[in-house]
Amino acid sequence: MINLSVPYLKGKEKRYLKDCINTNYVSTVGKYVVSFEKKFETIFGFSYSCAVNSGTSALHLALKSVGVGKDDLVIMPSYTFAATANSAIYCNAEPLFVDIDKSLNIDLKKLKLFLNKNTIKIKKNFYFKKNKKRIGAIIIVFSLGNIPDLKLLNDIKNKFKIPIICDAAAAHFSQYKNRHLSTFNLNCCYSFNGNKSLTTGAGGIFATNNKYLYEKFFNFANICKNKSGYGYNDIGFNYRMANINAAIGLAQLEKYDLIKKIKKQIYKKYDYGLSKLKNIRKIESENNDFVSWVYAIETNNSKRLLSILNKNKINIKYFWKPLDMQTPYKNYQKIDLHNTHKIWKNIITLPSSASLKNIDQQKIIKIITKLDNEL
Repeated sequence: MINLSVPYLKGKEKRYLKDCINTNYVSTVGKYVVSFEKKFETIFGFSYSCAVNSGTSALHLALKSVGVGKDDLVIMPSYTFAATANSAIYCNAEPLFVDIDKSLNIDLKKLKLFLNKNTIKIKKNFYFKKNKKRIGAIIIVFSLGNIPDLKLLNDIKNKFKIPIICDAAAAHFSQYKNRHLSTFNLNCCYSFNGNKSLTTGAGGIFATNNKYLYEKFFNFANICKNKSGYGYNDIGFNYRMANINAAIGLAQLEKYDLIKKIKKQIYKKYDYGLSKLKNIRKIESENNDFVSWVYAIETNNSKRLLSILNKNKINIKYFWKPLDMQTPYKNYQKIDLHNTHKIWKNIITLPSSASLKNIDQQKIIKIITKLDNEL
């Protein structure tokens, strides 16, 4: 079976895990947590980072750290993983869903138009005119690791002063105009789940250049525990990453350049092999240079293609289904989701693991090409 994305564990993962076991440092205390965070900061250029037990936890505490609370609205795309919306709901806030563009990212032009026409400023905050609820934050999802127009995003940030959190779950290899995301002073939440390009088994990280925000986040993630003894300064969360997960993560970061190089080669093969197809479009952005988490295509014949791929033991399913179309989220506010509802069933993500064999990739390309010729 050829799966979508599996870990590339060919570094020092076993050695570091054995060290954790031998020293009994298998929980949230241990040298690998700090080493993982420092290595991450060095590679990505962030001033501060806090490793936690999941990307979801990173999003949750990022929102709490910027002050999102009860009855606030958090703007986000509907086309995203459940964790994006759940993180707002965990804060007793509500998602407010907006549309995406052809790169699967939040449509920043529509977002700016919405903020201009449908919000009102009272003192330092903006409120949704329809229900008078405060816009507590905006979550920008870097879909598949794809980065939107950061210049336009910065314009929105400067005009409205609404906190922006970036769901960078799959953006480990993403850059904007050949610059690391840290150089744009973004507050980013990454995932290191087992299916990501880089993994800690389970885990996430919050990365920022804002010391005040980092300290608030760290306090929440560390149960709001005082530096000595068992005193607590607030209601916190036991979200810190375990040493054994950080050990895997450190070994992964040590192979960062190699994994990125391999994935680039895989995408170039897909680009070349699928370049002449008439009925299939590659999902990409004009704004950035990136190596996405998985290679994605759009086709009006997705159902048929999925069936053929599965019959050939290529384990592919439909990608995200818009959250506003699903029972837990269907009653939340939404604004003009035309493109979201039009495109989601046409998206297919292709196997993109760094361990993907060339023979398997050629098999996938051949199947897709054959179907395209029959249409």
